[in-house]
Amino acid sequence: MKKRDKQPDPWLSEVELWPEAYREWAVHAAATMVLFGAEEGAVSPRLAEVRESVLASGQTPTALFGKPEVFGRTVGKRMRLPADVLEKDLPFRSIIGGVQVMLLAFGVMLIVLGLWIGIDDGWNTRSAQGQLVVLFPLTAVFCGLGIWGWILRTRGKLHLATASWAGAITGIVGTVGLVSSLPENLIPAPPNWSIPLAGVVLFAAALLIRATAQPPLVDDSNWGDSHWFSHAENLLRGRYLFSRAQASEALREAKDHREHTGHAATLAAEFGNVEVFAAQLAAINPPAIRRGVIAKRVGILFVMLYFAVFFVFAQLLEDGLTWRSGLNIAVLIVAAVVVAKSWRPNQINADAKKLRQRRMAQARALGYEDDC
Repeated sequence: MKKRDKQPDPWLSEVELWPEAYREWAVHAAATMVLFGAEEGAVSPRLAEVRESVLASGQTPTALFGKPEVFGRTVGKRMRLPADVLEKDLPFRSIIGGVQVMLLAFGVMLIVLGLWIGIDDGWNTRSAQGQLVVLFPLTAVFCGLGIWGWILRTRGKLHLATASWAGAITGIVGTVGLVSSLPENLIPAPPNWSIPLAGVVLFAAALLIRATAQPPLVDDSNWGDSHWFSHAENLLRGRYLFSRAQASEALREAKDHREHTGHAATLAAEFGNVEVFAAQLAAINPPAIRRGVIAKRVGILFVMLYFAVFFVFAQLLEDGLTWRSGLNIAVLIVAAVVVAKSWRPNQINADAKKLRQRRMAQARALGYEDDC
């Protein structure tokens, strides 16, 4: 494939209109804006406004707007796309991002376990069971399905998310049952040296994956009231972890207002985009914020229990107390102490406060009008 020539930055033509003495300031400011989230196409108009102010005042851009890096960082954050602001804190923004994280995690796990097993048992020994050749990739596929379910939930598609998770759990359980029923020597075990090599391949594949473009906000301009309010409630429950009762209560005022003012315009015209509206409600609901903080801790607790059951207790039952099981026990004790500290009320309150501050900052960014 023929390599495409790199296109010049679209704001460079605007920089050429600046007085030569101030062009370096304009370049640094523009580059910083882009670095902190501004679309390149939106930088030129903003630079033009700054240039006109500088020429009209007779002062330097530094005297009027400060250092270019500081100005670019502040304005760039304000010029970020709404979708980028909304999804900044999400663990996965797209299925591509989810697959990338999954490949990185599995790759690192195989590298660490492979080196550990190879050094302990020998590189040419076949320590792993052959069934893992089937179990590992199929489990990875169903984990990817689970990640897709989480992404669907953050988009307000709760029923599809539930179906994805049910499919993932069914697939994992079925795969484990299938592999367990296979004859022990049916699939040849891989040599130990191939395990970290497979991890390196997965890790490299994750680095080569390119993230897809950020999806735009949903187009709700022609939605009816029922659809708009239903999606708003699903977003509050799926993206911000409101309970059904909390989401209903958060929308009650808007629904009452709608009933008293009539239906002259769509809800999108009256309250704005449904995703932005939901984000603004999420920033002013402390009980839901606290619920989200606790839900994250519950997820971490399940991960720790999984490690305890399948890597600590299972190994103790199989091999007894060895240096490897002892190391696993030590890791479990450290993890348990960290998790226990995270459940202290003052720590939960502190994390909830930080989360509320982030959501308030997002709400301000979404409601910002660039009138500087």
